Amino acid sequence: MRKGLWLAGILALGVLSGCGNLKMDTDEWEANAAIESSNEQTLLSAKEIQVNKKLNLFRDVYEVEVDGNVIATITGKVVKDFGNEFVLKTEDGKILATEYQMKRTFNFSIDRQGEFKGADGQVTGYMGEKILSDFPNWGLKFHFFDLDEEETGYTEQTTRLKLNKGTSIIGTDGEEEYLVKQDNRIVLPSNYTISVMQDDEDLSVSRIEAIVITAIEDAIVTAKSND
Repeated sequence: MRKGLWLAGILALGVLSGCGNLKMDTDEWEANAAIESSNEQTLLSAKEIQVNKKLNLFRDVYEVEVDGNVIATITGKVVKDFGNEFVLKTEDGKILATEYQMKRTFNFSIDRQGEFKGADGQVTGYMGEKILSDFPNWGLKFHFFDLDEEETGYTEQTTRLKLNKGTSIIGTDGEEEYLVKQDNRIVLPSNYTISVMQDDEDLSVSRIEAIVITAIEDAIVTAKSND
């Protein structure tokens, strides 16, 4: 009898221990989910965003900061004859966007040169250069398109100075939605500040698109300088 009670006690402790571990696992999952949601929401609601290039010999890496905190990272590589792919991922590992751009060599008249994909891997829009219709144009100029291939905005360099370079992102109504300023520094790597110039309801280009195109333009310029 005593032996049976002793075994029952051990089983009960085991069940309670298992429930405790389950509770800990659940709490940890909920905490991680909260962090993930917090990182994404912080990025999508920020009025000022830093994009800071990190030194890396093998690929282009950019840390995305809000209020001094690293929220996400952009990684990718520009390969002139094969195009490029850049991925925006939060610090907790959630992919927010992927951009794949086809090769730029001899590509003079195609409006859609790259695809934007969302967190679910589905295409959300396109971006690319209109080299013929934008000629003559100094510097890089990218256009954004929705799924119906309707233009939603474009980038426009505001100064030719390599130090303290500026780029505006213009929306469908012709208003400046973002101002991207390169820090005035002589040494590498490059750091950029993205300022949101309009209210959220008036933005036709998303913050994610603005962040990714900032990294892409810097990577293209760097790749050109290394040729």
